[in-house]
This record gives sequence, C-alpha cells and structure tokens, in this order.
Amino acid sequence: MSTWAIVCEEVLDTQFPHVYFERAREELHRRGITDEELAEMRSFAWLTAGWLNFDRMLWDWCNLDEQDIFRAIEWQYSDGWISEEERERRIQYAKRYDKVA
Repeated sequence: MSTWAIVCEEVLDTQFPHVYFERAREELHRRGITDEELAEMRSFAWLTAGWLNFDRMLWDWCNLDEQDIFRAIEWQYSDGWISEEERERRIQYAKRYDKVA
C-alpha cells in the first residue's frame, strides 16, 4: 500500500479495530514517518480524501489514496473552496509523501 493509502484508511466509510491502526502506525514509522508528521498527515487526509468521501458522498469503504487526495484538491479548487495558492500548497504537501514506501 502507498503511504497515503495507509493514512487514508481512517477516512474510509468502514470501521477497523484499534489494533489495525496501531499496525498502520508501526508501518508508517518503518517508513520514516514520525508521530508528529502522522498527526499532520491525518488532518490533511480528512481535509482532502475525507472531504471527498463524506462531504461529497463518495462513500468509498474500500480504498482511498493519493489519487483521491489529488482529485479532492482539484475539486475543491474548481468549486472555489480553496485558492490557487492553497491548491498548489496542498499538491506539494501531498507529493512530499506520495512516493514514501
């Protein structure tokens, strides 16, 4: 799984046991993600993929990843929710972790 797919597990329309998220956290640590980074990434995932899944009612319960984050950013921009500057900032942030494995 990609790093963003692991982080986005939390914003799926599915409930997982607590131990599932502990294992995900451990895997992200193995990939070099700190707890501070993970907290920031989780917030970002809710602003983007979570927005797509719940606010836009995508209702995906199987898989969300960086492609969904990028799709959400573009949708937020085209609908006027975020500025061009914010769009670019979010894209660059998402790309920072896009290839971490």
